Amino acid sequence: LKLQFLYFIGALPHTHEKKMNKAAQLIIGLGILCAHASGEFTWVPVAGTSCLDGTTAGYYSSEGSGSKSSSWVIGVMGGQPCGMPAMKGEDCRALTRGNLGSSADYPATVESEMALPSYNPYELLVMGNSADTNENFHEAMKVWIPHCSGDLHIGRLTEPTPFSHMMRFSGGLNMELILAALKANSGLGNGTGADVLFTGS
Repeated sequence: LKLQFLYFIGALPHTHEKKMNKAAQLIIGLGILCAHASGEFTWVPVAGTSCLDGTTAGYYSSEGSGSKSSSWVIGVMGGQPCGMPAMKGEDCRALTRGNLGSSADYPATVESEMALPSYNPYELLVMGNSADTNENFHEAMKVWIPHCSGDLHIGRLTEPTPFSHMMRFSGGLNMELILAALKANSGLGNGTGADVLFTGS
């Protein structure tokens, strides 16, 4: 098993990009979307995980094919922290009304990687199923882990408390459970000589 790490840092921050206006970001996103081939991703909830609002976290997966079918690309959606002392409770509660803090509206399937929950299109480049835009990894097994826990994927709080504004911050525990589920149910790490690209921002 060979594990590689790839990070997208500084391409586009997680909130607002001062150097690039929203119109430019939209043009880039549409350009990438048009260039990518369709490839269905399926939502897989994982027992024991939790988003900020208590809905179940999990991952999206797309089956591999061809000569790279035993290889993996695992993408972790970037996310800014919520619930830090400098942030108000309402800032965190606002996330629970969308897919950054809740999985309630995650679709069961999406037909393209560009429809996955994401902060920006750059995060999704290695999730593509087109050889034209993802030459090295388009045939690999792909897993996309959305960020819905408001804690940079490091928290272990499974029950809401007054300190946490009555929300759950369990991103670290979520990651452990998701990787365990991939090992148990999808054979992650069981393939002889399989490559794993682990990427996130």
